[in-house]
Amino acid sequence: MPVTSNAAPDPALLARLAAYAATPHGNRATRTWTIAELRPLFDPAIPVWTIAEQMGVPRATVTYELVRLRRAGFAVPERPCNWTRSPRTFAIEDDLRTGMTDAAVARRYGMSPGRINEIRRRAGIPSLSRRWTEAEREVLIAHQDQSAHAVAALVGRTLRAVDGERGRLIAQGRMPAKIVRPRGDHEPGSA
Repeated sequence: MPVTSNAAPDPALLARLAAYAATPHGNRATRTWTIAELRPLFDPAIPVWTIAEQMGVPRATVTYELVRLRRAGFAVPERPCNWTRSPRTFAIEDDLRTGMTDAAVARRYGMSPGRINEIRRRAGIPSLSRRWTEAEREVLIAHQDQSAHAVAALVGRTLRAVDGERGRLIAQGRMPAKIVRPRGDHEPGSA
């Protein structure tokens, strides 16, 4: 008896799954998957070992089918394999859900931003990609003579974000490029 997902099936996904299940993929001579068996692979809440146990197949069979689905172009979510969420992980997820950046959470918990991003992805928390508003760009243009640190504090952005947006504004011709001053009194070509 296959595990079923409570989510309503997407008709486009079901049509693609029907075409996928109808054609052999990889070493499928020993196991043919039905659409009902493939659907739970798209629900990240159902662990791989649960699907394998209820289908009566080894866990590797389910994992290998996940790989084949990804190679076929399906957007199969990543799911934890024997990954237990500690109270610290729950606290990190809560901070991410409140809107803290990966860098701020990493500093708070003494972890790398990459690890925090992995926790964010596994929990299904969308990343914060704040688009620049025209008002923020006007602040950058108006305060172009100030340091990036000062402007970052004004707009509530990171130093890297301010530098990047300043570069885009310069490329668009909305801000003048930084004045290049010659260094020392060397003539070009002399050592």
